[in-house]
Amino acid sequence: MPKMIYASDESFVATVEAAHFGRFPIPGTEPEWKIADAAGKTVVTGKLPRQIVPMGNALPLGEIQTSLEKFKAPGRYTLSVKLSEIVNAWNFWVYPAVLPEPRGPEVRVVGALDAETAAYLQNGGRVILSASPGSVRPEKGGAAVVGFSGIFWNTSWTKNDPPHTLGLLINPRHPALAGFPTDIFADFQWWDAMTHAQAILLSDFGRDLKPIVRIIDDWAKNRPLGLIFEVKVGKGRLIVVGTDLLTGAENRPPARQLLHSLKTYAEGGDFSPSVETTVE
Repeated sequence: MPKMIYASDESFVATVEAAHFGRFPIPGTEPEWKIADAAGKTVVTGKLPRQIVPMGNALPLGEIQTSLEKFKAPGRYTLSVKLSEIVNAWNFWVYPAVLPEPRGPEVRVVGALDAETAAYLQNGGRVILSASPGSVRPEKGGAAVVGFSGIFWNTSWTKNDPPHTLGLLINPRHPALAGFPTDIFADFQWWDAMTHAQAILLSDFGRDLKPIVRIIDDWAKNRPLGLIFEVKVGKGRLIVVGTDLLTGAENRPPARQLLHSLKTYAEGGDFSPSVETTVE
């Protein structure tokens, strides 16, 4: 697959290869494939040409093509290919090609909490703060380099070379992520968010704050780090996102979809953070 993220107006195209190191070729077999949704319901199926599979690596078996316009979006889908009795599977995600317009109260999306936005927030406004690059101070979490891949063993072995973190712990049932299908851990739909992310130290917000998305720190430091969390500020409500969701968003479908999911939540009646804090 050339990528893991698709828009609903695209076509899904994938080439299928086999690696076979058995004693003998696999006799005439007809590889089968299917795409299922997150609930396991089959959306589309197909077969590749009947063939003999010789010994070797990267053996071409055929190509899969299907339109995605009838796939429910947003959604996670799984392509599985069966060769003889062996099945391999891969996840991919489909997001709407066109996002609906906001229907609820105004939600301001900003890259910095300036005086005007702070006043708007304290007077009852709804705000999403998407941290601009380099805006989190080193002592407040900015020194932790977030990577999609994990650390090799730990930072003591790597002499503190980046990355410094061990992935994400996600609350997949939080309504803020209803439009961004996810598991409790990060899969490839989080690659964009994690490669544009800054960790935010949560200790200033008290022990009661439970982030929507937590960054798992290296065990040697074990800092409480967040990627997405929500708080009350004055009369207003605020979602803080350590990822820059704004820069170049027109070419970043996962960033657009994640921001849309957060905005939809922030517009609704469920947006009611339990932890209070100040602008400072």
